[in-house]
Amino acid sequence: MSKKIKIVFAINNFSIGGAQRLYLDIFKTINHNVFDLHLITLFQPREEDFYELVPPYIRQHKVSFKSFLDINSWWKLARILVLLKPRVVISSLFFSNTVMRMLKIFFGYKIIIIEHNTYIYKGSLHIFVDRILSRLTCKIIAVSESVKKFTIKQERIKAQKFIVINNGIDINRISKIEDHYSDITQLKRELGFSSNLKTIINVGRLAFQKNQKLLINAFAEFVQKNNDYILIIIGQGSLKNKLLAQIKELSLDKKVFLLGAKRNIIPYYLISDFFISTSLIEGFGIAAAEALCCGLPILSTKTAGIDEMIKEGQNGFFIKKAAPKSVARDMEKMVDFLESVNRDTIIKSAGHFAIEKTVQEYENLILECISKKQINL
Repeated sequence: MSKKIKIVFAINNFSIGGAQRLYLDIFKTINHNVFDLHLITLFQPREEDFYELVPPYIRQHKVSFKSFLDINSWWKLARILVLLKPRVVISSLFFSNTVMRMLKIFFGYKIIIIEHNTYIYKGSLHIFVDRILSRLTCKIIAVSESVKKFTIKQERIKAQKFIVINNGIDINRISKIEDHYSDITQLKRELGFSSNLKTIINVGRLAFQKNQKLLINAFAEFVQKNNDYILIIIGQGSLKNKLLAQIKELSLDKKVFLLGAKRNIIPYYLISDFFISTSLIEGFGIAAAEALCCGLPILSTKTAGIDEMIKEGQNGFFIKKAAPKSVARDMEKMVDFLESVNRDTIIKSAGHFAIEKTVQEYENLILECISKKQINL
């Protein structure tokens, strides 16, 4: 039997998030007869995380960087790489991408990085670093066509460096969970919600880019005519207290619920009527794809990834204007749409994003990078 190919997946941390969820699904799906996977995390989160969901056959290596100049952590990471001798490193997020690409000079592995978003707030120094280090990079995975186009323009990196691989969702896992919860009325009660109320769901970090402030203001307008609806927001983040204050100020304490991070979001999709996103930027939108897989239509701002996901009038609509009254009108449009929605059509539209397809493309890319004798600097 030939020796397995050792692969390191590196990331800033393993707190609950889309990039981390992608890693988990790749870990469970990739061909373990061919690839020996390891996970390296560079910071240890103080919030909810996914560590306990990492399969036991994936070796975890934790480093606790205090800053970019934390010499002790650099040495610890270097010792890990000396022991592992990975053939390929796959990295996500700026800090991890920077560190792992710099160490590539000394350890000689091939490196692939993943661009997860349209980072409109990236500073000029970060852009410069990414452009220079792209020369050490075998390939840059863009999670959507829009992310690819944006990053090429922003960082002035040659298009040949990029490959588009959509994030994937575990459709089989979602289907099994759906089958388990056949009685939605009972599920609502189990989750603490009245069975006669209708539910709108938003999933995302409580952060500026997710723009839940606009969502809550819009819901305040919407609920005046639609008092049988509630809004649930799943996610954790630095804006929690500000959003709670906003909810209280608008007297929405019994209508808007911040539920925090959830390792298993599927039951909350199942009790919901439609999914909404008011994000300023996205890269792909794993939460939106999972919502489609659960048969939920989507109402969203036209952000990267979701711009390829929504087929207006079939599985959802785009928000026309990012203003509270306008978003509220779009929410009312979704209420009308629910009367004629074809759930099977919505579920079918998620099929393109099966994790098996994503992992096959990752496997092909890994083998392609290994076969390259050199990288043009």
